[in-house]
Amino acid sequence: MNSSFLLSYTIWEVTANGALIDIESLLLAWGLVSKRHAALRTVLTEFDGIEYHVVLDNCPTEAKALPQLSSHDLAATLRESRIEIQQSQVTPYWFTVYQSDAGQVLCKLEGSHAFLDASSVLIILRELSLAYRGLPFPTPAPPYRSWVTYLDTWKRNSQHLDYWRDKLSGSSQCLWQKHSMDRLCRDNCATSQLQCVVNPLVDTEILQRFCSRYEVTVTILLQLSWALVLQEYCQSNDVCFGTTMSGRDAPVDGVQDMVGSIFNVLPRRFRLSAGSSFLETLEWSQKNTLEDKSHQFCSLVDLEDLLLPGNQNQPLFNTCFSVESALSNGTGKLSFRPIEAHEETHNDILVVVTAQPDKTEVQLMYWSHLMKEEQAMEVTEPLREYLLTIVENPHLQISDRSTPHNSISSASS
Repeated sequence: MNSSFLLSYTIWEVTANGALIDIESLLLAWGLVSKRHAALRTVLTEFDGIEYHVVLDNCPTEAKALPQLSSHDLAATLRESRIEIQQSQVTPYWFTVYQSDAGQVLCKLEGSHAFLDASSVLIILRELSLAYRGLPFPTPAPPYRSWVTYLDTWKRNSQHLDYWRDKLSGSSQCLWQKHSMDRLCRDNCATSQLQCVVNPLVDTEILQRFCSRYEVTVTILLQLSWALVLQEYCQSNDVCFGTTMSGRDAPVDGVQDMVGSIFNVLPRRFRLSAGSSFLETLEWSQKNTLEDKSHQFCSLVDLEDLLLPGNQNQPLFNTCFSVESALSNGTGKLSFRPIEAHEETHNDILVVVTAQPDKTEVQLMYWSHLMKEEQAMEVTEPLREYLLTIVENPHLQISDRSTPHNSISSASS
C-alpha cells in the first residue's frame, strides 16, 4: 500500500420520512454541495519534492447511481472502491448512491482523508438535505483559503514548537509491538491489511452523568482509559499516543461551518503516578489539554523531527485515539443513518470511540500483521473495564486498580 494515497469512506442509509428517495435529486444535491466548498475540489500534486494543494475551478467530483442491486450484490459492491489511484489527481471525492431491489437506498462518500474531518462530514450531510429539498444555503460557504492563510501565519511562531519540546522532554517512544518494529513495513507489504473490530463500551448517559458531576470532558475520561491500557501493555507509567484536535475553536471567521481538514493529530502524554487517584489524573489532564489548545496546530512530523532526530523510521507513538460524535444527520426531509466507516491510518492502531445518543462504542482499526481479530477484541475489553472502574471509583488510586480479566499481553503473541 502506498502511504501517500490513503482512502477513507463512510456509508449511510438514506431515508425520507417514509417517502421514496429521488436518486437523481440526491445526485444533483451532491453536485451543488461540492461546487460550494473548495476543499471538495482540491487535489494534491507534487512538484520538485514539494506538495501543493490545487483548487480546481470546475467540479471534478464524481457521482453515480447503482440501482436495483440484490442484497448479495449490494454488500459486495459497497466495499469496492470507485476511486482508482490514477484518478485521484482529477477526482478528489466520489459520491455513490446504491439502491437495492427491495428499495433500500445507501450512499457512500469516499476520498482522500486529507481534506475531510468528522465536522466537515456533518456539514456536508446537513447541506445535502437542504439542496435535496431545493432550499438555498443560509450563507456563502466560508473560504477554506482563510484557514490555510491563518495556519501559515500561525506556524511562523517558534514558541509553539518550544512548548511541545518542553512538554515532551524526557518522554520515550510508546510503541505497541515495540519488540517487532523490525517487521516487514506495511507500506510495502501487500499481505498486511487494515482490519476493524467494533465493541460496545457503556451507555452514553453513564459517561455524561459522571462528567457533569466531576466537571471533566468525556474525551478526557476516555483518553485516561486508553492510557491505562497502554500502561498495562507497555509496562510504563509514562505513556504517549496520538489524539485528534478538532481545530474548530480557531479564530477564523466561519470555521465552524467550513468543510476541510481543520483537525490535527498531536501527542497526548500521561504520566501515571501510582499515588494519584483517577479523579486527580483527570483534572490534571484536563488542565494540560487546555494549555495544548494554544499550540494545537504544530505538525506532528516537525515534532518527531524535533524529539527524535535521526530516527524517522520509528515514530514517537504508533497508536492514535479519537473521540467522535456519530456521523448522522436527521434534520429536515432526509435522514442519514451511519452503516459503516473506514479511515486509513499511518498508525499501527487507531482507536475511534463514537458517542451516540444511547450508547458509546469503540472501533479499533489495526494492521493484520500486528494481531488477529480475537486479539483485537481483547484489546477493547480492558478499555471498557478501565472506563467502568474510573466511573465507579473515581477516588481510587491508580496503583490500587485491578488488572483487567482479559490480559492484553496476549495481543502481542
